Formats: sequence, structure tokens, C-alpha cells
Amino acid sequence: MEKNSELDFRMLSRFYGMNLLLMAIFMAVYLAIGGILQSGLRPEFLQIMAIVLSVIFFLFTYTWLNITHSLFAASWKTEGVLRKSLSILFRKIPFYASVFVFSTAVLLGFGIAYYLAGMGLQKFGWDVQIFVQIFTVLNVIVFYGLLVLNRIGFYRSFSKGE
Repeated sequence: MEKNSELDFRMLSRFYGMNLLLMAIFMAVYLAIGGILQSGLRPEFLQIMAIVLSVIFFLFTYTWLNITHSLFAASWKTEGVLRKSLSILFRKIPFYASVFVFSTAVLLGFGIAYYLAGMGLQKFGWDVQIFVQIFTVLNVIVFYGLLVLNRIGFYRSFSKGE
């Protein structure tokens, strides 16, 4: 029952190449959006539009990246992964919209708990430094927990290619 377990870095190079291509696509779209914003908007609308488009762009890139990684992890092939993931991106909007709503609700709840705990500690005159240290550790746990849940959710939903 001996198994050959040589290291094979071909998959890593394919994954790296796919990520470089994705980064190039994201950068080109980002620069195009920036050029469009700079070209004709009034200055008072420029900042608002930049924020709105940045949020939309972040959600778009995060989702496409997760779908692409899930498809690659399921097949270990790069052929057609970008095209297939882009197709899925526009067909499965309700799924990842629910993921983002859940993540936003968790972060909002965590932010409210953080604010209320801080106000309570200040009201009773307790040491705020311990509170800051505890919530710093909790921030890391909550953010990485959400990241892991998002990755698992995307992988389970899209690893079969649909």
C-alpha cells in the first residue's frame, strides 16, 4: 500500500498563471472605470461614484475569484475555467448575494456589539485597554471565520461546475 507522493508544481504554476491573468483583467477593468470616472463627471459626483463603483467592483472581483478558485480546485485544470466562472458569475447572482447579505449582517452585528460593549465599559469606568485587546483578537477570528465560510460555501456550490 505504498503510494508515490512526489511533489508536482505544475498545478501550482497553472494556478499562479490563472491568478496573474485574473489580476491583469481586474486591473484593466479598474483602470477603465477610473478613466471613465475622470473623463466627464462633475467633481461633486466623482467621489460618490468612485465609492459606489469601488464597492461593486470589489464584490464582482471577489465573487469571480472565489468561483474561479472553486472550479480550479475541483478540476485542477485551467482550460475554460475563466470562461465558465464568468458565465456562472452572471447566472448565480441570488446565491452569492445571500452570502454577502449574511456576511454584512454578521459584521454589522459584531460592530454593534463592539460599540455597545465599549459604551458599557466607559459608563462603568472599567479598563478599556483589555476590551480593545479582546476585540482585536475577536476581529481576526470573525473576519477569518467569514472568509472560511465564504470559501467553503463557494467551493461547495461551484465545485461541480454549476
